[in-house]
Amino acid sequence: MTEITAFFGQLASIKELENPTFTVSVYENDRPGSGRTRYRRLVETEELSPAFLLELQETLSPSAELAVNSLIKSKGNAYHLALIDFQYQELDDYFSQTIADFKKQYPALLYLFRSGRSFHGYQDMVLTESAWRSYLGSLLLLNRPGHREELVDSRWVGHALMQGFAALRLTNNTRSYLQLPALIKIL
Repeated sequence: MTEITAFFGQLASIKELENPTFTVSVYENDRPGSGRTRYRRLVETEELSPAFLLELQETLSPSAELAVNSLIKSKGNAYHLALIDFQYQELDDYFSQTIADFKKQYPALLYLFRSGRSFHGYQDMVLTESAWRSYLGSLLLLNRPGHREELVDSRWVGHALMQGFAALRLTNNTRSYLQLPALIKIL
């Protein structure tokens, strides 16, 4: 988890916020394949430092995972990290071309992590609440009609809209996941 936690300190967009407060989730999934979370506890922190996240990870039960949330609070306002949960499993021409087109609208650097069965994406930008909702809509439009599988996990987008924040897993504590997210590419 050290690789991904060290990454947060590199995001230039976060440094632009005054006294930000971040949220992370400690959560347990319901039965495999249900797509539901049985338990979620939100933890606020003033920094996403490797030390803080590793300390929090050590407190997890064997059935719990740790996720970073998009929600950031600063000076009474809500902002969001630009997160993406891809469902697509290959870095092929279709993926590359679709992301290149997407980056015309959202040109910030995209850090791509292999998450096991697919990928997680972190763009180096902070969005206002309304811009975040538009961003999530743009992510849904990356799923092309007639293509054999979704590029972006539409259920993940739905959960984000319903709970008011997006979340991406940082740990690999349970058998639900294949690996720790690992940085593979910067686009």
